[in-house]
Amino acid sequence: MGSVSKISFLFACGSYLFHILFFWLYETTDSWFYWALANFLKTGTYYAPTPYFYTVPSTMEPPLYSAFLYLIQIFPRADIFIHTFQILSLFGTAFFMYNILSRIISESLSLFFVSLFLIWPANIIYATNLLSENFALFGVSLFGYLAFLILEKKKRSYIPFFIVLSSVLVLLRYNFGTLFICSLLLGFFEVIKQGEKTIQKAKILIAIVLSLGILLSWSILNYQLNGSIGLSSGLGKSLYDRVIAQNRLVPPGDNPKLTLLRALTDDQVNLFIAWWPPEAYIMSTKKDPLYSTETSVNNVFRDVALEGLKANIGPYSIGIPTYYFQAYLNSPPFPPPRYLATNVLLQKERCRNLGTIELCKPLIQSEFAKKIWDLIVVTSVKYYYMFNQPVFFLIILPSLVISFFSRNSFFRFMALSYFLSTFIPTLVNHPDPRYVYPFLSLEMLLIVYAGITVYGKIIKRRKVTA
Repeated sequence: MGSVSKISFLFACGSYLFHILFFWLYETTDSWFYWALANFLKTGTYYAPTPYFYTVPSTMEPPLYSAFLYLIQIFPRADIFIHTFQILSLFGTAFFMYNILSRIISESLSLFFVSLFLIWPANIIYATNLLSENFALFGVSLFGYLAFLILEKKKRSYIPFFIVLSSVLVLLRYNFGTLFICSLLLGFFEVIKQGEKTIQKAKILIAIVLSLGILLSWSILNYQLNGSIGLSSGLGKSLYDRVIAQNRLVPPGDNPKLTLLRALTDDQVNLFIAWWPPEAYIMSTKKDPLYSTETSVNNVFRDVALEGLKANIGPYSIGIPTYYFQAYLNSPPFPPPRYLATNVLLQKERCRNLGTIELCKPLIQSEFAKKIWDLIVVTSVKYYYMFNQPVFFLIILPSLVISFFSRNSFFRFMALSYFLSTFIPTLVNHPDPRYVYPFLSLEMLLIVYAGITVYGKIIKRRKVTA
């Protein structure tokens, strides 16, 4: 197994060397908002393309990746540096996974699983996206590794840093608020356990205050930027997608909030679709000056969604498990033809320069590399549709349950963190496999642990019956 593992890892390293040389950086819709905020930090001006009519910074996307884009653009061809850093973040994630796995299985087998993780199609594809996905994956794996040191290696002195890190991760992905909550729970139980040991308790309390200060500081800055209360300017729109557009749980026809939304759209826009067409109509027609900004329209969506939720709390609650499963069973997060290098029309639209970031420009231009890329995308999507349901119900879900009820405190904590981080966002947002992706490293750790747990029990039973 040792030679197979080494060959697998060398293949993964070679694949990413090819990746850096022949693949490129690619823009999606969300990429623009990350870059637009970075450009605002640089120039003080903000611009959003049609169908978005924002004149002040939108914070639908968290600020940390935008800060990275702001800093990295001091370099010419910043895209090369971004591409490289995103790939390095994958290897950083693999490093943390290896250090955890090698404590429960052999080093050669750990290396094999890490190599499998690296060549996982989602990692290969997202490494080309101008998105925070790879950094988010690294952040989650760092969270998991620190939890491993605390719970398995008994390095309790890391808890304060663990809490502060978790709060910073929220500014990388808003749904990482669940990780922050889990870190607070760990800190809370540690405070209780410490008893009279006031130094560690004081450090934890200082860390909590510092963490809350970080999040409060961003909330204040967010309010100054666009008038939104909270961390994001888009929570109301997300909730609208979840309750109204996806589930069609509308409030009664005479509800004042719904009446206002219909008046603002002149009843010309289908309300059972995602938020951007209604928002674009409201902001472009400027029918009411009071509702001409992203924040004010977001508040309208929020109010309608909350009214719909209150009027339909029963159907909403019953549908929660099904909606959670849809985050795994929905369409793949990288659907063709959007990701195909040979889609000429799309490439003309997406391949441009954003500051010093030159999109779709690899270090070495090759038509053969484009064909390889398209093959990766098409093949990945094909097998995603074939195996996503059986893999979820037969592997991921049982692994989550086994880990949660195991005797190992670390894997119980990881199972809790994973479940809350993938479940809670589906309560207020539409299900999307992309939102699950940052937890891929935790997912693989839970699967391996559950696998060896089941295998160990089978061997033990055989010995007893022999």
